[in-house]
Amino acid sequence: MKINLSLIPNIKKQLLLMAAILYSFAASAQVPRDLPTDTGPMEVNSTFDIILYIVLPIIVIIFFFVYRASKKKKDREG
Repeated sequence: MKINLSLIPNIKKQLLLMAAILYSFAASAQVPRDLPTDTGPMEVNSTFDIILYIVLPIIVIIFFFVYRASKKKKDREG
């Protein structure tokens, strides 16, 4: 049985074309279409919003620095 070597470049081209088509379908399937795209500023109207978006992150950052300072102090002491 003789293998026709002239078909190999053709098969490579076909496989490359199929891979490109499948990749384009997969890439277009990843685009969300039904999500709202509001790019305006965030509205802080209620007390809950102020606590959630302003006060809570500040408390977490302060807690982090206090914890890190106490940990460094304990490591220096022994």
